[in-house]
Amino acid sequence: VAFKAGSNIKVGTYLGNGAASQDITSGFTFSPEYVAVMPENTQVAVQRSYLFGANSYDFGGSLPYTDSILALLANGFRVGSSAPNSSGVTYYYVAWNEAPGWMKLGSYVGDASDNRPIAGVGFQPEYMIVQGNTDGRNPIQRSDAMLGDASINFASALTTNRIQALLPDGFEVGSQVSVND
Repeated sequence: VAFKAGSNIKVGTYLGNGAASQDITSGFTFSPEYVAVMPENTQVAVQRSYLFGANSYDFGGSLPYTDSILALLANGFRVGSSAPNSSGVTYYYVAWNEAPGWMKLGSYVGDASDNRPIAGVGFQPEYMIVQGNTDGRNPIQRSDAMLGDASINFASALTTNRIQALLPDGFEVGSQVSVND
């Protein structure tokens, strides 16, 4: 997966200051709807979207973080005093804004059925992440280069029955609980 910054994607860095919060706003021209923050050290990478409420999640399926990415602002985002703001640590981030035909956030309610189409994206995805809101569920990713009904979490090998296909207006999920509980 490769990203190039543009009108709806901002890539940048900031230095953690250890304070109770820090606003990351430099160079933003939009209000991000999804942010991923990755540290230069062994701390966990975290993500937040407006769909997660007040929580952030790491990419390993742990419990939600309440003091991580605190807010998505009109011109950036706010980090708390935990993992994404340790004093002296450099953090790298990617922030996305929804743009028709390019990036879409959404939600659906799981029903445990297999081969279930999820429509309404507005375009055929080339890469996607599904993050359940149940504690301990790994986010699952799939690119258009993956064959069959295989997808992968951020720590394991390819597995079937999760994100099964990328469709012209969405995607298809299997009955595995991480994507369709």
